[in-house]
Amino acid sequence: MKKIPISDALRWNARYREPANSKPAVPRELLVKFHQYISPAGFVLDIAMGLGGNACFLVKNGFQVLGVDISTVAVIRAKNECKELLALIADSNELIFPTNTFDAIINFYYLDRSILDLYKTILKPGGLLFFETPGIGTREIGTTIEKKYLLQKNELIITFANWDILYRDKVIIKNSTKRYKIIEKMILRKV
Repeated sequence: MKKIPISDALRWNARYREPANSKPAVPRELLVKFHQYISPAGFVLDIAMGLGGNACFLVKNGFQVLGVDISTVAVIRAKNECKELLALIADSNELIFPTNTFDAIINFYYLDRSILDLYKTILKPGGLLFFETPGIGTREIGTTIEKKYLLQKNELIITFANWDILYRDKVIIKNSTKRYKIIEKMILRKV
């Protein structure tokens, strides 16, 4: 197993130490609205969990959750918020799990195409994949999100072609600072 990229870990540790990230994380609306479709008391993988808002929400609703993040700061803060959370400090590219391990996988604001095939293997048949991340067309003043971190048109539908689409939405967010985000939201069920 290769080592966690130090530069990535340091960058995310610094981000989670910023005052803007001092409050406890809150769960994403998509998860709050549809978490009841996950198998009761199911085992859920939260990839790139950050401060654990989604993971802790699920734990408090009776699910067993393994949260994974590259940031030590994030994982420690998530564990402090939610003692029952199973947490792992790791690079998502290095994860190995047995086939059909999870009842659900949640992937919010993180796009690493190299692990999408892993999702196909480790999610149980009938399991759910919650996915929400910026898509192509997203623009921000002063910063540019690299194209490789933006979902392409119909990318998830093509990647998970034989899976059922339970929910799909595209939200366009504009604000006064001329930030413009296109957020892709999907819930897919493995068949």
